[in-house]
Amino acid sequence: MCCSSVYVQPAPAAPKAQPPAAQVTAADVQQVHAAIEHCLSRHMTKVEAVQLLARLGVAPKFSLLVWERLEAENPEFFEAYNRQLEATAELERFHL
Repeated sequence: MCCSSVYVQPAPAAPKAQPPAAQVTAADVQQVHAAIEHCLSRHMTKVEAVQLLARLGVAPKFSLLVWERLEAENPEFFEAYNRQLEATAELERFHL
């Protein structure tokens, strides 16, 4: 009796389950809030702050979410803050 080699293709592996999305805690929000306040004290723009926090390991979407929530809760502050940033940028353009 002769046996021929038969290749049996293995069954496709079941797709690996994606790990659950990381849970965001109140402490996470407070830490990013404090970091954003620090950025505000340094007169950083929203983009600059998000980029800095991204380099520190904070997801940009999360930073933006916290920033936008702060803007919604403090519209007068952010209107004045953004006007000040624009005035500062204007002065820097004219080297004053």
